[in-house]
Amino acid sequence: MRDDKSILFERHGKLILLVHGRIAPTKEEWAQYVTFLQEAAEQDVNGLLVLTDGVGPDSTQRRMVSSIELRTAVVTHSRIARGIVTALSWMGANIQAFALTQIDDSLGFLNVPADDHLAIARRLAAMRLAVIRLPLSPAEEGSAEVVNEIVSSSLDALAKR
Repeated sequence: MRDDKSILFERHGKLILLVHGRIAPTKEEWAQYVTFLQEAAEQDVNGLLVLTDGVGPDSTQRRMVSSIELRTAVVTHSRIARGIVTALSWMGANIQAFALTQIDDSLGFLNVPADDHLAIARRLAAMRLAVIRLPLSPAEEGSAEVVNEIVSSSLDALAKR
């Protein structure tokens, strides 16, 4: 059995990228993420892009980040997750859900310049594979088509590559 990570996160310019794996984050992993997010939000970060197959924080973990106000795009194939995000937006959260095939739309929602979209998609592809411990080869990273396929595929499908 592969030793998957639960989450990977990093800063990319004024954007935070958070990629969930196939398992829910542990308390320790989430605490590290919350510290990272709080520090970034106090600086000049203005958006959060979450990429998930539907796995996410539990209610306790969500409360830990509820006071951090960042424009957030959640990219997922899970209709349930997209429904939850929609409900949160009705309650005033600055959040919107997108399908895995709508990376460009999610980046537009986050006001990311179009010239930066491919570079961010490349980072997301590398992070998405890293979360299930698969490498992204230089040839794959150079191909926009492969990058888009990796970002828009489920983790289970990627694990079978």
